[in-house]
Amino acid sequence: MVVEWKNRPEGFEREAAEPALLRQAIGCLALGHGTVAVVGAPPVGTDGTFDVNFLLNGRTIRGVTGGDSDLTAFIPALANLYRSGRLPFDRMARLYGTSRIDEAAAEATGGQVLKPVPRFAD
Repeated sequence: MVVEWKNRPEGFEREAAEPALLRQAIGCLALGHGTVAVVGAPPVGTDGTFDVNFLLNGRTIRGVTGGDSDLTAFIPALANLYRSGRLPFDRMARLYGTSRIDEAAAEATGGQVLKPVPRFAD
């Protein structure tokens, strides 16, 4: 998993959707099993390269979107992680009114917030 954060170490400015990270993740898979989940989306037409023979030993690359989850299991699992203190969602997301959309974008780009959430008037 690649997570953006504030004050990240120098040289760690790469995005989750960078093809070189896909190649690196594939290289970390164990022999005979293991799956790389591709969750970032680079610009259309971006190519990723890896040694195809590396996949012949049972390794898997899978593209994932939010719609791929089993919500009846996933949402309760997230709630349990949050309640146990292992998923600090309240520190990862921040609400922004529609008048603060530019601020939300700037803070997301700058790493002050992981998930800016627009809030529309009731």
